[in-house]
Amino acid sequence: MKWFATALLLVSTATLIAQEYIIGPGDLIKIFEMNYPQIEGEYRVNSLGYISLPELGRIKVKGLSIAETQEAVSNQMQKYLNNPQVLVEVSEYNYRPISVLGAVHRPGRLEGYSPNLTLVNALSQAGGVGENASDKVIVMRQTEAGLTETLEISYERLMFHAQAHLNIPLFPGDTVNIPVEKPFRVSIIGEVNKPGEMEFSRGGKVTILRVIAAAGGLTDYARRRGVLVKRQVGGKDQEFKVDIRAITNGSEQDFEMNHGDVVIVP
Repeated sequence: MKWFATALLLVSTATLIAQEYIIGPGDLIKIFEMNYPQIEGEYRVNSLGYISLPELGRIKVKGLSIAETQEAVSNQMQKYLNNPQVLVEVSEYNYRPISVLGAVHRPGRLEGYSPNLTLVNALSQAGGVGENASDKVIVMRQTEAGLTETLEISYERLMFHAQAHLNIPLFPGDTVNIPVEKPFRVSIIGEVNKPGEMEFSRGGKVTILRVIAAAGGLTDYARRRGVLVKRQVGGKDQEFKVDIRAITNGSEQDFEMNHGDVVIVP
């Protein structure tokens, strides 16, 4: 419920944030005035923060909100038109770009921005996540008070469980980070065909049947009812006896592994 409420709040404030956006170099802004079609079009803010309009000349818009930009253009237009009604919107937000970092195929700044850009769109533009990605998607943004707000979303829930409310809108200046997952390692020794250390990436639970399969399966001499799992918890050794035969015939649930477990097949 907390995430659902957060998502609703973010969606409802998308228009407000767009209106309060401060224009800067690289932004592309669209200008319209019904009675003065000469200026209708899109204009790129140059490195000094100016746009150049036909007949009106240069106007400095760097540091202005959309409403302030409309006022600045209207003031210039009053030389040619009484009571101009100027409309301004931002077509591309390049002054405060969105960055996607971490375990994605094309990390870095996204090209351009539109108010309907969502988290899934951003991950797609970054080439999708890599095999070493964790299940965490971390979105960082600055609040009006200048503080950093951090939102954490499950990648699996976002992409594979149809939880659309997690596909939040992104705003100028947001940073999306996909942490690199530490390898999940389990060792297996004894009566398996390929004993040794196994490494697993993200993609579902790691169970004892999955580990045995990765080790090439059990040998003909394996004692299926006497498999041991050794584990350290809080610096203390623990040992679990697992009945593989009971798991395979469905009478017991598959045993879930922890990172660092050692499986011994007698």
